[in-house]
Amino acid sequence: MQRVLILEPDAALRAALERAVVNAGFAVRALGSRSSLRDDDPCGYVAFLVDLSTRKDVDTIASLTGAAPAAAVIAMSSLDDHELAVAALHAGARDVLHKPFSIRILERALAASGPSRAHGALGSHGVGLDPGMQQLLREAETIARSDATVQLLGERGSGRRELARFLHAASPRRAAPLRVLECEAPDVLPQARECFGFVARGSAAGAQQFGAGDGGTLVLAEPGALPDPMQERLVASWLGASSLAGAGGERRLLLVTSRPLRDEERLRPVLRLRFDVLTLRIPPLRERPGDIARLSLAFLERHALTAGVEPPYVGPRALAALCDYPWPGNVSELDRVMQRAVLLYPGQPLDVAGLFRGRRAAALPTAELLDLRELERRTVERSLTLHCGNRTHAARALGISVRTLRNKIRDYGLRGDAAL
Repeated sequence: MQRVLILEPDAALRAALERAVVNAGFAVRALGSRSSLRDDDPCGYVAFLVDLSTRKDVDTIASLTGAAPAAAVIAMSSLDDHELAVAALHAGARDVLHKPFSIRILERALAASGPSRAHGALGSHGVGLDPGMQQLLREAETIARSDATVQLLGERGSGRRELARFLHAASPRRAAPLRVLECEAPDVLPQARECFGFVARGSAAGAQQFGAGDGGTLVLAEPGALPDPMQERLVASWLGASSLAGAGGERRLLLVTSRPLRDEERLRPVLRLRFDVLTLRIPPLRERPGDIARLSLAFLERHALTAGVEPPYVGPRALAALCDYPWPGNVSELDRVMQRAVLLYPGQPLDVAGLFRGRRAAALPTAELLDLRELERRTVERSLTLHCGNRTHAARALGISVRTLRNKIRDYGLRGDAAL
């Protein structure tokens, strides 16, 4: 049975949460503080319910996320503190529930916290269940244990930064900070000074302080845009160390890029050479059709939970249209569209035409012309995918009996768990 850990100092609320979690079908351990967890392994849990009252609770969330990156951390706060809630989300919380909340809201949060959700969006770490993405995740888990420099190559919005967070969370450095330098930002130089911590040129301590590390991970986003003075300092000071991880090996370096850095002419040749160690390519969403249904459902659940409403119902036709759309903005675009869907159609059937109203006609999701048999096969397959292989739910969505669905699975040669 999947296990959930509750960290809640209020004894009465802790008892109520424990009953609700047990009724939702989970095994539960309820504690009043994090200190009581020392004899337990966080990796044994699929979700954590954590009280959010102080900055120390944010540290607890970051620690749990690092120790169990596949688990969902759900923060619970009675404070009207937007900054604290944002800090919890940045630390790795999947959602922030505001006390008091209904049992139904909690049940939906737990239902969205299983393994498929944890690997559903690169989501946080949201990677999806597409076979190619699963192979990528296995490679990332292996690479995470090393200090090697890694290029995360992919289109914008495909989940590159999420994969960087996953690599950090799965690494021995997970307890240390993860810092991101946006090399295309207008204020990149002040950011770089803060990240690298170097002193003025000519200082005898300059080479020592450049890249003076905190033991964590540094992500350079689009390093091809790094200003030339910064590249010069990087070559002269930081790469003077024996390891590209940083002077003295203080930091691990990850590179988020939309083009192979070996072909990036804006970079100095020595940087192109030193950056080209390992590459993980993240495929665009259009190459991962098996992920679209799952990610759509995960995003709808998450945004509905945040808004405190029921998620829209995604019927077979709407699902087919979503799967046929090319998603030029990748996972980020899908996330934004599903957020709009929650606001426009809470608890209602999803109207894809209305959802995309105002866009260019050529970009709208439209089902291609198919013969009826092929259209039915795709509809059955997508319904099975949307409902995670549950034939009862898939048959109900299709408006047919489970027996009829079973016959169609056999007739079309589908796997009973289509796309699982």
